[in-house]
Amino acid sequence: MYDYYIDTREGGKFVKLELPFFYYNPKEISFEKKIVPSMELSWLTSVLETATQTRQSMLILGDQGSGKSTLAHGALMNRQGTQIDLACTTTTTPRELQDLLIGGLSTRRRCVFGPSDGEIASTFLDDLQMPNEEGRLPGGSVALQEWVLDLVAKNGFYRREKATRGDMSWVEMKDMTVHAAHSPGRNGLTARLLRYFRAFSLPSMTAKSINRIFGPFLNGFFAQEGFPTAVKRLSSRLIDSTIVVYNEMRAALPPTPSRPHYRYSIHDIARVAQGIMRVKPRYVQREDSLVKLWCHECSRTFHDRYTP
Repeated sequence: MYDYYIDTREGGKFVKLELPFFYYNPKEISFEKKIVPSMELSWLTSVLETATQTRQSMLILGDQGSGKSTLAHGALMNRQGTQIDLACTTTTTPRELQDLLIGGLSTRRRCVFGPSDGEIASTFLDDLQMPNEEGRLPGGSVALQEWVLDLVAKNGFYRREKATRGDMSWVEMKDMTVHAAHSPGRNGLTARLLRYFRAFSLPSMTAKSINRIFGPFLNGFFAQEGFPTAVKRLSSRLIDSTIVVYNEMRAALPPTPSRPHYRYSIHDIARVAQGIMRVKPRYVQREDSLVKLWCHECSRTFHDRYTP
């Protein structure tokens, strides 16, 4: 259903989403900073833009490594206005997020903050499941969820740095929409918080989508001067081979209580691609040299995690 959209300029016609051609030039931008157009990015861009304009908070759900954070950042970068990223860790406290949020907005008057006039700010809470149940703040993740609940439901929160002195000033956020990403399986969200979000479940990326993302990077890298034609032809098959290894590792070595590090995500495929793209042309003049390099990067990424 997300492969089409309604074009109001054409009388409400259903138009199929067409992705632009993407070519990677390593001399123009680095691997880490480039957002590749994909169908998943188009879906999320459309949903987040509509939600932001209508002041609806979105909760992006998906397995670890499904690309939630990358896609959300790419989608929010495509819109105009203030963007604030708040990343949660196992030790994140509400006060830390409060300070980051206030620092990204303008002061309108005492205890009232917001973006520049005429703008709608988008705040993205990443990894909402990360804070521990027993974190540095009493209550752990529950306390953080209560802070997010106030922010989403009441557009504000109490100043925590003044609470110890008896000053419970209420801080109001104007013209701001809050979105969040959550992976199931660690700390669940309370029903009181979930009721204020519109959930969007992001499926795991298909092999075709993964190839579309990482394939152009390797093709663009090996298109540079110095790489033989045979090596350039072989490079187009590296991502497919990496996906096969990735899927076999996930099936054969699932995470267990004694081996929680057996977690594989799309970031592992990115690490293999990044490792290959560090090579100098003079070291890869034959096809077998490229295969050995690929084997080394797969071993570094996947095999080094294995414990007998």
